[in-house]
Amino acid sequence: RAHAIRYTLYAIRSSRGLSLIETLLYTLIVGIVVSGFLIFIYSVLMTAERSQGNIELADAKLFIEQKLEWVMQGASGITAPVAGASGGTLTVTKTNFAENPITVDSASGVMRIQTNTVVPTPLTPIEVTISNLVFKHIVSGVHERLRTTGVLTGRFATTGIDQTIIVK
Repeated sequence: RAHAIRYTLYAIRSSRGLSLIETLLYTLIVGIVVSGFLIFIYSVLMTAERSQGNIELADAKLFIEQKLEWVMQGASGITAPVAGASGGTLTVTKTNFAENPITVDSASGVMRIQTNTVVPTPLTPIEVTISNLVFKHIVSGVHERLRTTGVLTGRFATTGIDQTIIVK
């Protein structure tokens, strides 16, 4: 009988719930699991954002290179920089183009194009800046060439432009 009473008292004591230490331990374990999950989700989101930034930078570079090829296609002359010189501004006259001259330059990290007297239009997106933009007018032999160099900087990466176009 004494044994049964002791067992009943033990059962009553143990059925009260968790002790403070057990509660703190379980809370700590849940906190560690949730923190690990949040760190994993954050790293996945940052990887996706970096990938998107790199795509934006590559697209900006391709767009600039294609726009420069368009500017030089059918060019009848390069006004600036003069033959054999380099400069931060390119001015071109195109054959059968009503909006001559075409000017390409950069201001405050934005590469711009301007036709005739129209307000300059940005060529670089907001997320991308350009620096060290240099146009080099090369004359050797029969062909004139334009070499364009510069540095494009995106949110997470940097890439260079180094393009040479033969003037046709």
